[in-house]
Amino acid sequence: MSPNQNPDLPGKTIERLSQYRRILYNSIQEGKTNIYSHELAKMMNLTSVQVRRDLMLIGY
Repeated sequence: MSPNQNPDLPGKTIERLSQYRRILYNSIQEGKTNIYSHELAKMMNLTSVQVRRDLMLIGY
């Protein structure tokens, strides 16, 4: 495990990460090669800041 990964992720973050994965997988199936945090946030009724925070927690 890299030093910037936290094994104790909050439950809500884990739920959102699962939803991000599902959305990203569907986007790949539609032919998209990249997606911005504000696009992902809009799809989930979140802020782009929240999306970036969640992804930083897992080291991306």
